[in-house]
Amino acid sequence: MPWLADPRLVAMVETGEASGTLPEMLQRVANQQSADLAHSATQLAAWLPRLIYVLIAGWMAWGILTSGAMLPQVPADL
Repeated sequence: MPWLADPRLVAMVETGEASGTLPEMLQRVANQQSADLAHSATQLAAWLPRLIYVLIAGWMAWGILTSGAMLPQVPADL
């Protein structure tokens, strides 16, 4: 579990044990983790549609540029 090796968490637990306020310290850590997760989810929800729109616009531009529609057409009988 990588979060067990987090030096910040270990320091907070040690401080909480030394001061006798371990439950409050753990609650603070849990609240901060929840806030970080909520922020990440909000950022993903904000940026995912933008990324999808860019991909679709790029796909459409690629289709237009590679279709030959922009090249002049020479009649076959010339």
